[in-house]
Amino acid sequence: MILIDIILPRISKINNQDVIESQKIIQIRKAKDEQTLQKNQLKNKYNSMIFPSSYNYYPLNKIVKKEKFINYSSLNFTNFILCSEGYGIKKFTTDRFGFRNPDYLWDKKIDTVIIGDSFVEGQCVDYNETLSGILNSKNIRTINLSSGGNSSIHYASLAKIYLSYLKPKNVILLFFENDNSLVDSTELHSKYYKFLKKEDYITQENGKIRPSDKVNEFNLEIKNYLKSSKKNNFLFKMKVNLSKTKKYFLLTHIREYFYITFNKNEIFDTTKFAIDEVNDYCIVNNCNTYFGLLRSSSFWDPRFFYKKFKISLSKYLQEIDKELINFDDILKHDDKSNYAPKGPHYSIKSYEIISNRLINKINDAYK
Repeated sequence: MILIDIILPRISKINNQDVIESQKIIQIRKAKDEQTLQKNQLKNKYNSMIFPSSYNYYPLNKIVKKEKFINYSSLNFTNFILCSEGYGIKKFTTDRFGFRNPDYLWDKKIDTVIIGDSFVEGQCVDYNETLSGILNSKNIRTINLSSGGNSSIHYASLAKIYLSYLKPKNVILLFFENDNSLVDSTELHSKYYKFLKKEDYITQENGKIRPSDKVNEFNLEIKNYLKSSKKNNFLFKMKVNLSKTKKYFLLTHIREYFYITFNKNEIFDTTKFAIDEVNDYCIVNNCNTYFGLLRSSSFWDPRFFYKKFKISLSKYLQEIDKELINFDDILKHDDKSNYAPKGPHYSIKSYEIISNRLINKINDAYK
């Protein structure tokens, strides 16, 4: 059964010629990127990216258990190598909370908050080509609370922590097609969401917000551990891989498959939590909500359940009198030009297309 659970999410990629070709492109790209990193000594100046989802696994989960605390963003004020998918190696410095924003935005009155995963964060393009970068360039002052590897439980937690401090006029929540998942429920972030207190994450002084002492202590523990850890050690790598197998022993994907197959048009609880956190906040505080769903490339990352997720997400949103923003008519998932030249994230053109639709939706709300 465990073997079936491992294979199940990969069935769509077995003997798939597009996937075989795409993996060859990625392998060649990674080899060239490694040469560039070594030649320019970038690894001495920048860190490998730490995503919030990393805190669920060895060795960082040891710090979570020690501190009895988990963060929902990356390390703050840290230089990171983000990714490379054909537009060059993208590097950036995180803001005071560990997100990909110009830090000064946290001291400004914010129009819009956008929440999502790596696609919404803007991998692997320059900041001015990301969704939030484009919105800011159109004078829609936007804070991006997205990180690679995020899923519905992260969206719910981020909304719970940050919205009441930022007080935006608009909140955009963009799901990705793999977000409706039972894997969320097996992660440490899900456990801590139940008892989450926003005051544990943010301190407000003189009208400005900054990370709490708890967050700073957690980040310092992570930084110190990463400096001292032997990441190339065989035993270290084995422990990392073993810590990621927990979801398979719980038969997460088999349970997920049966749920989606036999519970027609129903979304998982963590997806409901994310929607409800955003919607409930905006009902009380009179802000506009925008919910959308993004789709993966059939060439780079073919998946099973997009249509089912789209239907079930639309159904739940209709129950609370909200619409699902659809991008299928303007971004075809089987058109390679809509994705990066050497990877599964969106092309520069696609980020602009999505931004324009979001801007039109925001403008429509004020007519």
